[in-house]
Parts: sequence; C-alpha cells; structure tokens
Amino acid sequence: MIASRLSPARLSGVIERELRALETRFGCVIVAYQQETQLANLSPADYAQVQRLEHELGISLVAYEPISRYKIAQPSLQELERLHTLECELDLVLVAYCHEQAPPPQPATTEPGQQLAQLAEDQYEHLHKIEEETGLVLMAYSAQVNCQ
Repeated sequence: MIASRLSPARLSGVIERELRALETRFGCVIVAYQQETQLANLSPADYAQVQRLEHELGISLVAYEPISRYKIAQPSLQELERLHTLECELDLVLVAYCHEQAPPPQPATTEPGQQLAQLAEDQYEHLHKIEEETGLVLMAYSAQVNCQ
C-alpha cells in the first residue's frame, strides 16, 4: 500500500474560525488536510476485465487507487450473515475493511523551516476531537511563539 495522500482542506466558516482561535490560544499554526480518494485510472484492458467480472458475478465494482492503510476484511461466515442482515435492514451496501497496523503518514510541512509543534496533552486531545468531528487531519506547526 502507498501512503495516504493529503491535500489542504476547504473549511467552512465555523471550522475556520475555530481553528484560528485555537492557533491564537496554542501559539501555533494549524493546517487542516483531507484525505484524497481517487478512482483508479484503468487502462482499456483493465476496464474490460472489470466489466467481465461484474457481468460474471452479477455485481457492480468501483476501483479506487490504494491510498490508505486499509485492506478488505475477511469476515467469517457468521459475520457475513450479520453484515447481510444489516444491509437488508438499512437498504445499503456495506464493504468491510480492516486497518493495517502501521503508523499514519505525516504530511510534509507546508513551508520550509516549519516544524511540528509540541502540544500539551489537552491541546492534542482538543485537536483530535475536532478531527473526529470533521473527518479532517489537523497538523499543528510551530509559529514564532513556541507552543506551551
């Protein structure tokens, strides 16, 4: 698997204001990134092969570039039955992934000379909470004033 690709995120006004307030409070520069998921760029032969498989199996497939540290899970028969039941209840299609045990990639600094900030535990937890709420990856970089 290749490392996840991160790009600067487009932020809503509310999130933008919250991050700017945190920058002032923490004395750091906070940059929000989003993970990119791209459809695979299939050659005509690969596309034909995918279409054949779809036709043979009676399913629809979507091909994505391998950009994350997730792989398709191998659920047991009992787990598959539970997933199928949930799919029927929700009228959705579920795909099970499991996380590979590897550290998450760190994006490069946005400007030469920037270093990751040393955050206090409560500051780190606050950023992590925002990440969970928004689905963004937040990186705190040292500003002229060191973070406490």
